[in-house]
Amino acid sequence: MKLKAYQSVPNFFKDNLEFLERQEAANNLIIGIPTAMQRFPYDEKKLRLLNIFDKNKVIISIAQTPPRNLLMYCEQRAVKHFDKLIDFLIHNNFEVNGVVGPFHEMVEFADHWNAFTGQRWQFNFKQKAYQLNQLIDVPISKGSFRKAVSEDLELVASWFKAFLIEALGGEELDHAEAIAESKIENEEVYLWENNGIVAMACSARPTRNCVTINYVYTPKNLRGNGYASSVTHHLSELLLKSYKHCALFTDLANPTSNSIYQKMGYREVARWCTIDFV
Repeated sequence: MKLKAYQSVPNFFKDNLEFLERQEAANNLIIGIPTAMQRFPYDEKKLRLLNIFDKNKVIISIAQTPPRNLLMYCEQRAVKHFDKLIDFLIHNNFEVNGVVGPFHEMVEFADHWNAFTGQRWQFNFKQKAYQLNQLIDVPISKGSFRKAVSEDLELVASWFKAFLIEALGGEELDHAEAIAESKIENEEVYLWENNGIVAMACSARPTRNCVTINYVYTPKNLRGNGYASSVTHHLSELLLKSYKHCALFTDLANPTSNSIYQKMGYREVARWCTIDFV
């Protein structure tokens, strides 16, 4: 086993992009975040990159923006190297507060972490990763689809906050307005209107062949009218004009959202989870 840390995003991807693109939709975080950060001068305090090799082939890839959880993708056979990886992380001052990655492998990593450090772990999210190759027509609600503009910022920011509280337990809540403003400027926020704005969906983290849909939101008093489905369907159709695939993540425990996306043609490609160390 060989561990290699990187001082540049291009060198990181030179070694592992083929490995990560085996599940490009599910790996949109570990590919998309470093890709976006290439726009800024590299700073290891903001982004840490690591590959683990076995017989000159990458078997584990890690990206992290401290203090956020490690983003990890690995093969099942890599589990036997977890103890050596954990020893490396600890002795090289990685701030490990948890992991995000393939469900079963991350549970095994958390068990190894517990045995190595004595630190307990708990699930934060259990998710399904979906990929869309070909869109299927579904009933569309009354209304129209449009891109958000700067005048929509106040409403979009309030919906971002509501989404973060409801879906992510308030994570990143302090940055909601800045995130909303940035995404509107980057033309990543789309709205559904029917006598006012009734639903939202966003694009995020484009990779070579795939782009993710996130922040799908309808206020509680407007749910049940198919607005979220309509805005997601139209955004998916738009994005497929530029990308081979669309990706999105759903809560494993939410049968409604999982059913809605499958009807549009989204197909499960992986089970993912976020684990926190406590």
